[in-house]
Amino acid sequence: MNKTAIIIGTYNRGHLLRRSLTAYAKHEGLSVVIIDDGSDDNTLDIVKEFESSGLDLHYNYLGDKQGYRDSASFLNKGISFALYELNASHVFVTHPEIIVGAT
Repeated sequence: MNKTAIIIGTYNRGHLLRRSLTAYAKHEGLSVVIIDDGSDDNTLDIVKEFESSGLDLHYNYLGDKQGYRDSASFLNKGISFALYELNASHVFVTHPEIIVGAT
């Protein structure tokens, strides 16, 4: 079975994450992996809202942000998780600002 995984890197973008997850929840067969770079806003609360939505959702909090963290390195963790833990055949990396369309 082909599985598609969406990797979302975020830092204090809870207000945008809700819009993004709402759009992804309308599509079947997606796994969404959220890599949280230490948000101290409502990001975790937004994720919890979607736990019962039927969306295959995976949340990874990287811990309190202590200075600069290379986004490529933490997004690579999400890609590895999608490929080797979820066995995804397609992986897309995005941000909460990007909203998937109906088509």
